[in-house]
Amino acid sequence: NTLRVPKPIMPLCTRTMLVMERLPGVKLVDALRAMGGKEATRRNTTLEVLRSEQEDKREALRMMPTPLAALSIASSGAVVSLARAATRLGNAFLQCFGAGVSDEELPLPFDPLKMLETVVSVHGEQLFEHGWINCDPHPGNVLVAPDGTVGLIDFGQVKYLSIPNRVLYAKFILALAARDDTAIVDAYRKMGVVTRDDNHDVLLAWATILNDRDDPSVLQGHSFQGLMEALNKVDPIKNAPDAFVLIQRATVLLRGCGHALGHYISVAETWAPY
Repeated sequence: NTLRVPKPIMPLCTRTMLVMERLPGVKLVDALRAMGGKEATRRNTTLEVLRSEQEDKREALRMMPTPLAALSIASSGAVVSLARAATRLGNAFLQCFGAGVSDEELPLPFDPLKMLETVVSVHGEQLFEHGWINCDPHPGNVLVAPDGTVGLIDFGQVKYLSIPNRVLYAKFILALAARDDTAIVDAYRKMGVVTRDDNHDVLLAWATILNDRDDPSVLQGHSFQGLMEALNKVDPIKNAPDAFVLIQRATVLLRGCGHALGHYISVAETWAPY
């Protein structure tokens, strides 16, 4: 009773068109705008001041010393495109401080962190229990209903993972959740990921940033995009099996939902029970 997805209206569906019911609710980003306005009022300040404070905090984290700070920056096609998408989502929390929905439209009760846990968890259940996962779970595709339940929309990019690949990825996720560096790298190699120099530390960083976490301890002072570009300069990925690329994209977008709430999450720790 905490989550809804729209039901297809089968008489109206064709091979080229999917028609689904309309779910009530507002988008997560709109709900956050309304929350931002209420927080500004509570502090007796303005949205512009709150935005400035958040930007200062992010800049302070970005400027933390890092052993990768001296590395040159390089471009890497699809990898950098993924990083840019994640960076945009990482800024969603800042972008939410703008014109918002009215108080009447703001769903209540609305527990942001509980909602985030539900969204991330259900994608783990999708993948490991059913074999299918929606790979486009960005904050604009998450609705908050008037009764506080979560609605997921836009299933136009769904990925099926075969049982053998599911087992490989499950072992990988468990290693990430346990923070077992050796097991993480070993599982990543078994998934077919190959870098130019097979550097253990860089493989570990790639595995973590693409599949699990992007908190300050992982980013090492970089932005998400900056760290990926730095890793690409040191030891670029030469082979990334298609079976796992969209799933990695989903983990990045789920973390983007966390960023929209000003909260870092570990996808692996949330998915481990599944």
